[in-house]
Amino acid sequence: MSAETPTFASLERARARQHATLRLFRPLAVVVVVLVAVAGARTQPRPGISGEHLGVLLALVGFVAAVAGPIGSRRALPPSRCRSWCRCLRC
Repeated sequence: MSAETPTFASLERARARQHATLRLFRPLAVVVVVLVAVAGARTQPRPGISGEHLGVLLALVGFVAAVAGPIGSRRALPPSRCRSWCRCLRC
């Protein structure tokens, strides 16, 4: 084994650090979503269902959906499971 080859233990430590960081930043992401939603609701033009208002509404919904997905997921699929899942979709 060469010096730069990662060991199982070092990979586990790295994964634990990643999860700790994600747990730390998840509440911050929720705060950012709330701030953007409140600020967007108070802008001119206000969110609505026609014209420029619809553009503001779609932008807010898109932002919330884009951020809520990663916040809501507890952890991503491991690469091996993801590849097998993607193969199933092609069938």
